[in-house]
Amino acid sequence: MARRKTEYLIIGPFYPFRGGISETNHLLFHSLKKRGVKAKKLSFEKLYPKILFPGKSQYYDKFETNYEDEKIRILHAYNPMKWKKTTRKIISINPRFIIFRYWTPFLSPFYSFVISSLPSKISKIALVDNWIPHEKFFFDNFLNNMFGKKIDLFLTFSENVGLKINKKYLKKIVTIFHPINFNLPKKISKKEACKNLQISEKFTYVLYFGIIREYKGLDILINSFAKNVIKKENIKLIIAGEFYSKKEKYLNLINKLKLNSRIILDSNFISNNKIRDYFSVSDLLIQTYRSGSQSGVTPKAYYYETPILVSEINGLKEQIIKDSTGVTTKLNYDKISKKIIYCLNDNNQKKFILNIKKNKTKYSWDNFSKKLIESSNKIDNV
Repeated sequence: MARRKTEYLIIGPFYPFRGGISETNHLLFHSLKKRGVKAKKLSFEKLYPKILFPGKSQYYDKFETNYEDEKIRILHAYNPMKWKKTTRKIISINPRFIIFRYWTPFLSPFYSFVISSLPSKISKIALVDNWIPHEKFFFDNFLNNMFGKKIDLFLTFSENVGLKINKKYLKKIVTIFHPINFNLPKKISKKEACKNLQISEKFTYVLYFGIIREYKGLDILINSFAKNVIKKENIKLIIAGEFYSKKEKYLNLINKLKLNSRIILDSNFISNNKIRDYFSVSDLLIQTYRSGSQSGVTPKAYYYETPILVSEINGLKEQIIKDSTGVTTKLNYDKISKKIIYCLNDNNQKKFILNIKKNKTKYSWDNFSKKLIESSNKIDNV
């Protein structure tokens, strides 16, 4: 087959959309380009209607876009009148592979329409962050099936997501891993980070990081932090992330447990410099999730060499257990509080950090892209 001008076309949000999906699409695109792959991208003009978006903003407050950035923003997730324009553009690009970034059934009608209008010679790949939504609706399975039956290859960041897809399809499912962004600001000293954040150096800090939703179990961590085994130590909890569920619930719980002086709360969107500061001051990342697909926060902890305490759920625990970069815990307040103390022990800290250093280089975007290319070249209709 003659080599096409474009090998891979990535469909999904890019800058100025903010958040992990946009960031990782950007990193994937550039990792393919660095490998000499002819890649292009198309981004959204509109992704969510305001009424459906639970956060403060879908976009970076300040982000300079150039003409090339704006030119690719032609996708509209919820206006069918604009979908034919997308298919015409894709056909004109004529990629060998098209990668649909998929994390919510909300995208299924748009993606399914586009795929139905494309020639079979273009192989369709789904890069799936999440298959079964954490906040479920009765039509989720129908929408997932409408999209999934049109896909030639599924790629996932965790076996947990792959297994959920596999229950429905017998098609090729390849699990890679969630790569680390090695372009984040470099780690700095605790002293400098504390100065940046205007907090005291005299405390030991543990971190809850990321968007706050019910399934992520922040309330479980707050309750665990009220246990005496924690109270008698010089430990403070940093909560850094936007609320996508009711903020008052958590504030009321903190007040009820009289933990105001022991918890630092930053509910804004966290910039990369602040990500650096929060991880640089913290000795432990804690993820007391009730459920999960995989975590985009774990790679950040690896990058900043921060040990991890994670709940015993599929999608989160496997990497931590395999690499010995932290420990797992049952969702019990007493057990969590004791595990926090265990993880903060000097010898355990040294062991976990050493194991992160040993393992983190294998989770590069270059390795991810290599496996993506190998997997896509095995699609039958290529």
